[in-house]
Formats: sequence, C-alpha cells, structure tokens
Amino acid sequence: MIHELKIKMNKSVNPNRIGEGILRQAITAFTDLTGVHIKVLGFGIRDGKNLADARIRIKTPAGGDEEFNVEIKGEARAGILPALLEQFGTKKDRWLFVSQYIPGPTKEKLRQNGINYLEVTGNCFVRNDRMYLFVNDQQIKEARRPEKGRLWSASGLKLLFVLLQDKALVGATYRELSKAAGIALGSIQPLLEELQQEGWRNDKEWSHGKQFSELRERLAIRWAEIFPVTLQRRLRMGTFRFLSPPANWPKQLPEGVYWAGEPAGELYTQQLVPETFTIYTDQSTNDLVKKLRIVPDQGGNIVVYKKFWQDLPALTVVGSVVPPLLAYADLRNSNDSRSWEIAEKIRTNYVAG
Repeated sequence: MIHELKIKMNKSVNPNRIGEGILRQAITAFTDLTGVHIKVLGFGIRDGKNLADARIRIKTPAGGDEEFNVEIKGEARAGILPALLEQFGTKKDRWLFVSQYIPGPTKEKLRQNGINYLEVTGNCFVRNDRMYLFVNDQQIKEARRPEKGRLWSASGLKLLFVLLQDKALVGATYRELSKAAGIALGSIQPLLEELQQEGWRNDKEWSHGKQFSELRERLAIRWAEIFPVTLQRRLRMGTFRFLSPPANWPKQLPEGVYWAGEPAGELYTQQLVPETFTIYTDQSTNDLVKKLRIVPDQGGNIVVYKKFWQDLPALTVVGSVVPPLLAYADLRNSNDSRSWEIAEKIRTNYVAG
C-alpha cells in the first residue's frame, strides 16, 4: 500500500454541477482517508491569464494554510499533460488537477512533471515546499465516466478522421462517406445525427465560413485526445528495433508504410530529430521485417500500428507520412516534451483553419 501523508492537501470545485460534483466526491474521499479538511473558496477564479475552475484552502496539521487553484475534468485523457503544463506554467505547484479517473500511465507522467492531482477515489499526489501527499491504493469504483455514444467509438473516430481533413466530404452522400472512412454504410446516419446532437455539426456552418473552422479545430483536438484510448490501442502490431542502426533513418518507405510520431514531426516541420520511430502500415509483420530490416524487441524504439484510413488525396500531404491529424495526435500524446511544440506547429499549419 502506498499511502504517505505529510502536512496536507487541497481540493476543488467547478462552476457547473458536474464539475462541482466531481470536486465534492474527491474532497469527501480525501478527508475520509487522511482526516485533512479542504475548504472551497470559490469558483471561476482568475489567476493571471488563466481561469481556475475553483480555488481551495487546506489547513495543515501544523497550523498553516495552503491554497490551490483547481482544474477539473471528468476524465484525464492520455494527451492532457501538455495542456496542463501550459496552463499551470511556472506556478504548477500552486495548482491541483481534479478528475473522476486518471489512468495509471497518465498519473506517472503527471508526477514526473510535478503536476498535483486528485481523483474522486482519494488517490492523489500533491507536493510543494510545505506539503507532500501521495495516495495510490484506492480502487476505482464508479468514478470513471467514459465518453458515451457511437461518435467516439472506433467507427466514429474513423469518420471524423476523414471529415476533419477533407472538406469535400462535408456534403458527400452516405455511401461516399462510408467508402472514404472505411466503415459500414449503416453507421453513417447515426454518427452524423450524434455529431449534430452534440453541437459539433450544423449544415450551413460545416459548409463554409469561420464557424466551420472553429468547430473543426475544437473537434480535431477532441479527436486527438480520444484516439489513443478508443482506437490506437487496437491497432498496435508490436515493438521492434533496427537490425543494425541506420546511419541515417530511412525517410523513404516501401508502399503501404507510413511514418508517424517523431519522424512525421521532422518531415512536416524539419525541426525534430527522431529518437523513437512510429510506423503505420497495411503490410504484414513478416513483410515489414524484411523490407525495413527490423526485428521484434519489447525494448525497441520502433512501434508499429495497423493503418486504419483510406488513401484519399486530401489526406496525403507529405509522401510516406501519415495524415496531419494523426501526426498531431501521436506527437501531442507523446511523453517527450520536445514533441509537444512540434505537435502544435502541425496543428496550426495543417489541421486548424
């Protein structure tokens, strides 16, 4: 059991009822576990350029008070770290991230980067000059609230993938959309209806104008957050290494093989020297091993995924490289801070607008 407490921790509330409920649950669980009380000071607190969902105060056992700004999310997506680091900035030890559920690998990334967090179960990590708190042994009950609906399923993500990158498909027939996305014809109408019900689609707005661009950019960011959890993990084919380290990594790939991750970042921006290599392919593992001279290795720096999109002209921006939205998602969800800036450049230059 990991359950260390020194001095005290903090908790927060959100302006809307959902956020407030998440905060209240987390505070209750935290107090039950530690005996430490947290007071909510208010909601919608301005801190410089940032607006905090809430601000809280913890009265430490030693008699002092510690205050934190609070950011609340229903669920911590795999790519949330860059956004939190940007929002919290140099004052990250004065912020607390509160969520219903935070996946184990994401918790580890948050701790490595000095981001304080609290789950509704009471699991938490809070550390600054006056406080250290780490609870990691509480079981997740009904805390996790996954994205509902078919829109964020594998089929929905495939449809959004082509809609977000090929404007010509906005007014396409159901049959054309089915072919472009590689999903069943019967899935198209329910997915488009759900897209509109969630406020992402209006026929006039999606046809032209500034509103379409703004909707598409926000939807692309949401797609990148959900892709690793819903679709990417199903596509993983294995981890490999080069049979012999190449003097210069092969920028040109055989047909049906595409660079993603750091190599895609380099080929889109010429500003990132790859240290890890991500590949998407429609080739078999045996063919890939022969053509690229790679071998299976659990500790290798090459990760291979199955290609899931169709070869549409609008999606081919750089030869032998995955479409921009996928390159952005891979880099945004990377553990390497070098990749985050490159991800934003790709989003700005190729995905937004």
